[in-house]
Amino acid sequence: MKNECIQETQAIRNSEGRCRRIRRRRSSVFSGAAAAGAALILFGLASAAIAETSSVDISGEMDIRSRYFSELDLNKSNGADANQAYTQQRIILDFKVKSDDFRGKLSLWNDYDTWGRFESPQGDQTTAAGWSPLLSSPSATNSGYLTVREAWIDFTLPGTPIGITVGHQFIVLDQGWFLRSGYAGSDAWVVSTPIANHTLALVDLKAFEGGIGSSSDDIDLYTGLDTIKLNDTMTAGIDVTLLRDRAGKLIGNYEKFATGATPPAAAKDLSLTNVGLSFTGKTGPVKLKAEVDIQEGKWKGGASNGDDVTFSGNQIVLQGSLPIDSFTINATIARGSGDKHDKGAGIDNKNEAIITLMDATQHYTLLYDYKIRTAEGFLYTGFANTTAVSIGAMYRAAKSIEFGGDVWYLLATEKTNINSTAGGFGTGGLSNDIGTEVDLKANWLLSEHLNWLWQAAYFKPGNAYRQADGTGTDAALGVQGVLSFRF
Repeated sequence: MKNECIQETQAIRNSEGRCRRIRRRRSSVFSGAAAAGAALILFGLASAAIAETSSVDISGEMDIRSRYFSELDLNKSNGADANQAYTQQRIILDFKVKSDDFRGKLSLWNDYDTWGRFESPQGDQTTAAGWSPLLSSPSATNSGYLTVREAWIDFTLPGTPIGITVGHQFIVLDQGWFLRSGYAGSDAWVVSTPIANHTLALVDLKAFEGGIGSSSDDIDLYTGLDTIKLNDTMTAGIDVTLLRDRAGKLIGNYEKFATGATPPAAAKDLSLTNVGLSFTGKTGPVKLKAEVDIQEGKWKGGASNGDDVTFSGNQIVLQGSLPIDSFTINATIARGSGDKHDKGAGIDNKNEAIITLMDATQHYTLLYDYKIRTAEGFLYTGFANTTAVSIGAMYRAAKSIEFGGDVWYLLATEKTNINSTAGGFGTGGLSNDIGTEVDLKANWLLSEHLNWLWQAAYFKPGNAYRQADGTGTDAALGVQGVLSFRF
């Protein structure tokens, strides 16, 4: 994979941890077996046509995931414990083309499909309406679907150092705490060039095309970035991203900014600028990663009273690791700004919470953010309205076995209440106390191609989850094992 790794910039890692340029295209849905068959035929023809100057590699992955979660609603003795127990299977098939003039990749997948469910034959998916991998969860996607996970072309303009990557690709800015689209990909053009110890890039990312039902409802992100190689062990970066929601309807349709809020009829253009700073480096034996994001923006007519809304969010995330013999000590300190107003009362004229655009996957803990709503009231919001401190360690017991865990202490940056009972937001009383989570994990490399990762987590909720009916809260528990076969 060294040919797929351009430079380790602030921007770019795929789900297997390999780096390459920032990438994105909207998820396209094919009709199951027909799509897979067509892809195989096309790549077979392509291989024959370009065999003399190019190579086509086929690789893939099969993951089997067993999970058990309990008390995800955190509501004590409510008769509905929100338990989950199931096994799922995911298949990924990758076709990589490489020649002297370009590189390309097509990746097909079915994501995780649950065992034992009455469903259409594998891959016979006809609709995925409502799924945007960047801004919403795939709740409207039926079982058994087959989609394009990646479809990109990478080439250098002849006679220049200018590289272009275009198509459906994984995009992660900085360390991924503002924008992360590394699960199902995003649609984008990326233009980059090296200058001395800098790598400059421009990104045009399409989040939604006619997202609300009109050709004027597009949501786009434009990014300019500079990655600076300070020395052999340190890299810094700066990027500026402009988010444009031309219809100003993002808040009501994708619920990223306020709980249960509906944009007023007067709402129109929304623009948000995010300035990101990042650092990756090593000083002595200590490895460090840092990200700072500062946001400003305006939403015309977006407040409940029809006035404009201003944005002024920020966050800082510091992570470090220190190897000591067979141990590795890990630590995280993070703070994302929150909004002071009561979201249940509607949208006021100021939003001070950091706005994050994260994919529907695990970002740091197994329960909080991934399976339990954060202090922002949703899943997948990262450190929005969250102040977090963690300490943990991993122990390598043998060449193929390691295990360890982390303890997370979580606070709401601004007081909040996210109970799930009748009465609505805040009726259980506002608090900064989110709770404490303990995450354990064990990783076993059974062979060169077969890996088994187990995770277990316990989340003890604080007063921010206090119920309005006085029943109190229950702790949540999660266990997950993923058996991965890569070929």
